[in-house]
Amino acid sequence: MSNLTPFNKNIFDFSPSRIFDDHFNSLFKYFNTAIPKTDLRETNSEYIVDIDLPGINKENINLTYEDNTLYLSAIQSNENEQKDNNGNTVFTERSKSQISRYYHLPNGDEDNIKADFENGVLHVSVPKLNSINKKSKIIDIQ
Repeated sequence: MSNLTPFNKNIFDFSPSRIFDDHFNSLFKYFNTAIPKTDLRETNSEYIVDIDLPGINKENINLTYEDNTLYLSAIQSNENEQKDNNGNTVFTERSKSQISRYYHLPNGDEDNIKADFENGVLHVSVPKLNSINKKSKIIDIQ
């Protein structure tokens, strides 16, 4: 679709590889928007996770912690409407995408996890337990 934009590229600069460049650039552009950018820091007492979720409403974010893993899923809905000079709708486009990611954060205190969402950034604090919570099972040898 980017080839439909006039004056986007030099018309004398044609090579067969340009077709593939356009295809892969648009493919990676999609993946970059579908995987949220994350900053993850670990201190002696907690994990701090900052996740960029621009354009997503707080109500569309789901965050869970299970089996030492923080799971994030979010739905992003967009609607673009263009009108003419008379106010009539000329073009409407809707899109919906799901974003998901998980972070392995061992020994987290699931009862004291805190999260807040401000200016398109989800801030999550996962305190660490004082003792390592490992379940073990004695196996009988036969």
